[in-house]
Amino acid sequence: MNRSSRLRTALGVTAALLSGTATQAAPWRHGVIEPKSDAGFFLMATTQDFAKKHGLELQVVPLKNETLGLRALISGDLDSYEGSPPIVAAARGADVKVIGCPWGSLPHLILARTGIDTLKDLAGKNMATSSPGSMPDLVGRIALEQAGLAPGSVKLANVGSDSDRYRSLVGGIVDAAVISSEYLPIADMQKVHVLAKGGAVVPEFMRICYQTTAKTIAERPDDVVRFLTLEMDSLRYALDHKDATVALTRAATGQKPDDPRAAFMFDEASQPGAVDPTLPIPAAKFEATQQALIKLGVSPKAIDIAAIIDAAPREKALAAAGRQ
Repeated sequence: MNRSSRLRTALGVTAALLSGTATQAAPWRHGVIEPKSDAGFFLMATTQDFAKKHGLELQVVPLKNETLGLRALISGDLDSYEGSPPIVAAARGADVKVIGCPWGSLPHLILARTGIDTLKDLAGKNMATSSPGSMPDLVGRIALEQAGLAPGSVKLANVGSDSDRYRSLVGGIVDAAVISSEYLPIADMQKVHVLAKGGAVVPEFMRICYQTTAKTIAERPDDVVRFLTLEMDSLRYALDHKDATVALTRAATGQKPDDPRAAFMFDEASQPGAVDPTLPIPAAKFEATQQALIKLGVSPKAIDIAAIIDAAPREKALAAAGRQ
């Protein structure tokens, strides 16, 4: 069974459990990136009757990447999705609003093969990242700049998903790769090691924020609050129930019981600054991120960060979840 099939199986119970129970006629369609070793946190909302409890029919839609999620959100095919702050999209005129951020610190690493001991050693070599403007691409480029390497001195290769980049690295196709820290527990076995940690390279960057549109907030204000409240509850449950969260991750990804990655990522998520069920919206970090994006030439212009934030639904959800 491939990863997409496993995710459909893991989520298929949602429709069966919730069909006919929601108080709203329209389902809430939420986009999530293809599951990795932290999937239990993002899929927990589909379990334990969280959606039913809050009167919302939740439909989780798997996505290959953030670009697809943003397009689906803007086109109206999704009601919300989770991704990095939409600063560039907003600068280009997109109707998009941040309504809460469940995961702060970046779980990205730059891993390299044996013989490459510093970032400077990458001069004249190649590094696997992802699509231009994606988080792996940004982390890689900023890390190289901080190391004093001139643009173009390291060839950046757009190599699909984290798993694709990891296979390219251990297979010797690339010399380094920007990937999720979930591969750290197995890196030594593959003779690859850490050159840099994303959280140290760009401490101001946020990993994931929940996003919707001003149109959706205006047309479905109560459902926006319901969605945030059930996410708050499910994230709190996930943090409090390690075994259940790890098991859900393994079910979604097909990892075997002896694979250490799901448990490792749970412990990473439990660290301060990582998963936060209160869904803070750190505007100051967004502003710092914007400056970095403009400097890199990724964002076309500066915007008023306040214009991409709508904190009102979160405040109502905090009250509903009893977390003010």
